[in-house]
Amino acid sequence: SQPRWSLGILSCEGEIEPHTVDGLGLWRYRVHASCDERERRAWVLYFHGNAETRAWNNAASKLYRLTRRPYCLNVVSFDYGGFGDSAGSPSEASAIADGWRALEWVAAQEPTAVVLLGHSLGSGVAVGVAERLCRTPEYAATLILEGAFTSLPDTAASYFEPWLPHLARRLRDGWSGPRFASLERASGNRLRCIAAVLSVHGDADGIVDISLGQRLFHAAHHSVNGGRNSLPAQAWPRKIGGATNEFLRVAAGHETALDTLL
Repeated sequence: SQPRWSLGILSCEGEIEPHTVDGLGLWRYRVHASCDERERRAWVLYFHGNAETRAWNNAASKLYRLTRRPYCLNVVSFDYGGFGDSAGSPSEASAIADGWRALEWVAAQEPTAVVLLGHSLGSGVAVGVAERLCRTPEYAATLILEGAFTSLPDTAASYFEPWLPHLARRLRDGWSGPRFASLERASGNRLRCIAAVLSVHGDADGIVDISLGQRLFHAAHHSVNGGRNSLPAQAWPRKIGGATNEFLRVAAGHETALDTLL
């Protein structure tokens, strides 16, 4: 059966188990019945972007496809506090704490492997969770970033950098909101417990310039697994034609990467 679960004006269809974890709305996409036990190899934890919920149709349709052959993955998506039906108010610290609680729920299911998959703003949350995991690593995880950025101040400044560099500098230096400083969190050996990192980015992404995703990836590439990322630096981040959002409609774009990561 394929029950329909709705959240606000957005909805998704699929074989979904709804859960509430300490006030967080969470969905588990069950592995499709066509997959045998040997193929149920890993769990994916999805971190959604800004102005989205776990019921965002583009993401939900991709996540559902990841539960089917050839992937056969368990997938979990959730809403940060203040998003969707999750209790609380949104902030950088609370989003990362919520991501950590979702990760603990996944870990309690005894997965064979864990993939942290962050889209746009969710990439900043995923990197924050990955960095926290590596402070006291209990298990290894891998990291996939879609449309990622170095920090929110860098992202805002990038809109003005080519034409108004002084304004861009003032905007970056005077930023008082949440920072999601992913570049800092991914530098040095802070992601040493992450087994591998993959980054994908639309070369026509109108929200986050691909150069920011490239900078973040190259820092993370030298940080994960003691500087021994299993994906070669020259191959990633892949430039997907169009906006990064368009990539979400084609789950097969992850096939080769998932095979390498898992």
